[in-house]
Amino acid sequence: MTFVGFNGLGWTLESTAKEIAKTSASAAIVEVLAPICADKFQNAADASKNKVALLKINSSEQASFIAQGGWAKFPGNNTSNNTAVADACARMIGAIK
Repeated sequence: MTFVGFNGLGWTLESTAKEIAKTSASAAIVEVLAPICADKFQNAADASKNKVALLKINSSEQASFIAQGGWAKFPGNNTSNNTAVADACARMIGAIK
């Protein structure tokens, strides 16, 4: 019965369910904050200059550029290095023509 429950009925362990919920919540946060980050980037004083600089650097370093510029920092968040948001933000900015 246990085998059928876990394999056929979709049962999960509590630890697995918590990990799935945490991953889902993190993805939702990135989905909401990345467009705000991209908007902050585009409306900054030196947006065109910063975009040229962003696109010149290696894609693996773009998230760091975004984080250092402060565009991925939000009120109530004391950490300026939200790598997932900065990475998604950099990809969004790179896709804008």
